[in-house]
Amino acid sequence: MHVINPAMPSRLFSLLKLEPMVTSRCSLRNCGDEGHLSEFLLSQHMLRGLDVDWAEDKRDLIARSCCPQLRVLCGDRATLETFLPSREITPLDWTQIG
Repeated sequence: MHVINPAMPSRLFSLLKLEPMVTSRCSLRNCGDEGHLSEFLLSQHMLRGLDVDWAEDKRDLIARSCCPQLRVLCGDRATLETFLPSREITPLDWTQIG
């Protein structure tokens, strides 16, 4: 599993453009940069597990074609509402915040 350091997401995403990586599972908690994150996720055709926080007002950044192999999802309500439609995800881990 790959874990992205939330302290420097833009630097990391810049590096990933130069040296792309394909992963099957990653954790992207507290990233706060959904724009770059959505670009990264669009390149992850083999991603099967995702642990992420997604802003409620950024749902439109994730296309239905993003992460077609996604089967395991961990996140808050906004994350689930963003990634669940049209995907065959089991199991599901809902993280209640607040």
